[in-house]
Amino acid sequence: MTEHVSNGGSSTRVEEVEWGSQRPPTAAIVEAIAEATDQDPLDIDPVQNHVDTDALEKLVTSDTTHGDVEVHFEYEAFTVRVEGSGTVEVHATGLGE
Repeated sequence: MTEHVSNGGSSTRVEEVEWGSQRPPTAAIVEAIAEATDQDPLDIDPVQNHVDTDALEKLVTSDTTHGDVEVHFEYEAFTVRVEGSGTVEVHATGLGE
């Protein structure tokens, strides 16, 4: 899903991808970033260069968090939000509509 939200003259592009048993969080992050940047997933800078992907996966998939965890990290010009409930969002400011 892609949506553009006006934000005081700038634009925020949102890519949203669900993760779960068929797609782990890291795969959803790669997919969302690739969609946001209009690149092939194999061509983007590796996500592990921006966040400890093993720790992120353990945190958001932990049975003890019950989906109540939310992790944010910066990836180039984007903010990535990963929710324990199964959603990845990629936000960027200043993109044209």
